[in-house]
Amino acid sequence: MAAAVASARNGSHTLLVERSARLGGNVANALVHSICGLYRIADGAEPKIANGGFAMEFAGRLLARGGASGPIRMGRLDVLLQEPAAFSQLCCELTACEPYLTVLLGSEIRAAGGDGGRLEWLEVGERGAVSGDVFVDASGDGRMAQLAICGIERVAGPQLQRPAYIFALRGVDDAVLEDERRLHTVRVLARAIQAGRLSAELAGAALRPTCLKGRVRITIDLEAGGAYYDPMDEAALLGLREHGRSLACEFLEFLKSEIPGFERGELSELPERVGVRESGRVGGQYQITGADILCGARFEDAVCVSAWPIEMRATARGPRLEYPEGGAVCEVPLRALLARDVGNVLMAGRCMSSTHEAQAALRVIGTCLATGEAAGVAASMIARHGRPFVGGELPGVAGQIRRVIER
Repeated sequence: MAAAVASARNGSHTLLVERSARLGGNVANALVHSICGLYRIADGAEPKIANGGFAMEFAGRLLARGGASGPIRMGRLDVLLQEPAAFSQLCCELTACEPYLTVLLGSEIRAAGGDGGRLEWLEVGERGAVSGDVFVDASGDGRMAQLAICGIERVAGPQLQRPAYIFALRGVDDAVLEDERRLHTVRVLARAIQAGRLSAELAGAALRPTCLKGRVRITIDLEAGGAYYDPMDEAALLGLREHGRSLACEFLEFLKSEIPGFERGELSELPERVGVRESGRVGGQYQITGADILCGARFEDAVCVSAWPIEMRATARGPRLEYPEGGAVCEVPLRALLARDVGNVLMAGRCMSSTHEAQAALRVIGTCLATGEAAGVAASMIARHGRPFVGGELPGVAGQIRRVIER
């Protein structure tokens, strides 16, 4: 969405293809309920903006309409809580405002083709073949790039970030999230798992506030079948969703019977999809590494920054965070958004060019919005230029992109 809006605002006729029935990606379909990566890692009292441009425009609009609250501080991290329905609605409104932008909902890319190291057309759902000058893969999985014979990189099932099952409860006492009561819940939960009365997958279940009174959201990191987990297998994801639902029902019954304040709790939201955190990454002209994240790497062709720690989700007990030195931010180079093997393909968000470790920092929504905007502006510039930018041109092009974003 960010890439499409940025491209259209820069004067290019743009087609946004979305496979689901609504915009918003993991937020709309998996109920991701916080926007991370908007602010630098905390080193003082006030949150500091990481990237301006569309990322903060979107956050500001969401806050103004009551669809988000915060930022709130969680340890060293500042995040916005947000309501998925409001997030999705804002995506629809922003895209509808752009005369150069056409949106196709409920459409999947089935095939791709081209010649001479260029992608030239996509087969899109019932619409058939669609031609274009430049293409941006912001699918999260690298699905378009895979069809276009770009390099796709993946780690084995057991190494992948665990997917999330997120659901919401209503009718809950707001005080259940106060520090002492939250700690009490964690202790009672641990004892129940040790005694075999609850599934071990619930060990890291995280309770979070929402923007609405009497409601909480709960995230469960699913085991996902280890070596057999394939986040691009729709049948496997459907099975995981059903497994997550059974865990949600099990956890709700436990909370109602064991934890004061949940007695009248009931399910109010269930996700359409599990929240996939990692799948395919597209090979780019530069691959951002975990070392880049941790040292706060700088690049001549930087277009935005990553302001989140490496957040590994490898066990049921929640995240393991590895922070950059001194809270530094890692710049994102334009080369990491340019496909290595096909000259007129860019990527943004979760499937941008990075290692497994770096992706654990880059995948958050704030960074996805920022890289999306940069990729959209770059795509528009390439279309006008008539050929991909290369080599020594990239620092100057990156500077132009940054000026467009700042404007």
